[in-house]
Amino acid sequence: MSNRSGLSGGDSVNFHRVRFVYPVEIVGGNERVEVDGSSDAFGWFSRDEIAGLDRVGLLDEALP
Repeated sequence: MSNRSGLSGGDSVNFHRVRFVYPVEIVGGNERVEVDGSSDAFGWFSRDEIAGLDRVGLLDEALP
């Protein structure tokens, strides 16, 4: 997916992103927030709850 993003000063830059979405299974350990990382919160939601969330379009594409 290619995009244009505005930068400070009114300039823009073309960029390309690749996202990977795959099923996972929790096998152990403890959940934790990734401090200063790409994820600052997480949660488990039913399909009905997901419909009411503010979400990116990629999520809708990934759900079967």
